[in-house]
Amino acid sequence: MKWPSLVLVAVLTARMQAQAADVNAQGVGQVREPPSGGAAEAPPTPLADRAIPSWFPKAPPLPPPKAEVIRVATVDELLAAVDRVGLGGTILLADGHYELPRIIVLEHKQNIALRGASADPTRVILSGKGWNHQAENDDILHIGRCEGVTVADLTFTDCRSYGIKVEAENAPKDIHIYNCCFRDIGVRAIKGSAGQEPHIRAVKGSVRYCSFENTKVPPADWLFGGDYISAIDMMALEDWTFSANVFRNINGRNGGGRAAIFIPFAGATDNHQLRNAQVLANAGAAKIIPQPELTPQRLAEEVFSLLDQPVRIAEMERRARAMARPRAVEEIVDLIEEVARTED
Repeated sequence: MKWPSLVLVAVLTARMQAQAADVNAQGVGQVREPPSGGAAEAPPTPLADRAIPSWFPKAPPLPPPKAEVIRVATVDELLAAVDRVGLGGTILLADGHYELPRIIVLEHKQNIALRGASADPTRVILSGKGWNHQAENDDILHIGRCEGVTVADLTFTDCRSYGIKVEAENAPKDIHIYNCCFRDIGVRAIKGSAGQEPHIRAVKGSVRYCSFENTKVPPADWLFGGDYISAIDMMALEDWTFSANVFRNINGRNGGGRAAIFIPFAGATDNHQLRNAQVLANAGAAKIIPQPELTPQRLAEEVFSLLDQPVRIAEMERRARAMARPRAVEEIVDLIEEVARTED
């Protein structure tokens, strides 16, 4: 049976923890062109024009590596280090822009880390072939048959498909993505693929203190008319935590208009996530599960209740599209200018 589209809008874990905010994400600055095979020097300070609010949780620094450390400063050094890093090893990337000629693939690795040396993700940038590149498999990092992988303090940007792909069909364990920025990733910033065997999963992992932002919208000739895009889309997970992440401007070309289940973060300032969700729920475009009421049983009941009602999902999608404000930015600017003229 092919079910209609349903978007579950929440930051969930198997432990039923949730923490997210609709706030500005930190941008990625420009860097100078690198020499052949090397990494360009990153700017001395981040060039973000929209800062994450001061009240939002900050990523605590990770402890220093205890075992082998491989320091890299060029693309060639990075690819070689990935091949040879051993049990417990850490690859530390110097500040710079690493324009990758191929996908970084982690296979049969145990207790390793791939980290930015400065602990500032805006200073270590990994990029693919570009948002507009025609290669559909333009990914940056794949994690397969591994146990114990930490990816931290890096920026993933400018690729057509996936920033990070976690291959649940290969049963990875203890995969942690920490304090990373994802910017202008064309399909999925973080993708979790799955195989046909339902008992094979990606067990234990987390995505924490990451920011997701796009400055572009897919063109109409992309998948599903330019609407096949999201920050995180992961399947076949068990015991994962998603917390303290920031999402901004992850938009499809046509406004999506998907039926949704919202699970607002109960600790949001002035309960703004709940109030935002209520606007769509009151219009019949979404359902709400307050975080204090969230249980695995309640979530399953709500999801399968909607999946059994395709007509209702279609109506929720119609109502969601009716609420779209495609000219919202222009309208806000017009209003500001009108107020300014009035005060003059």
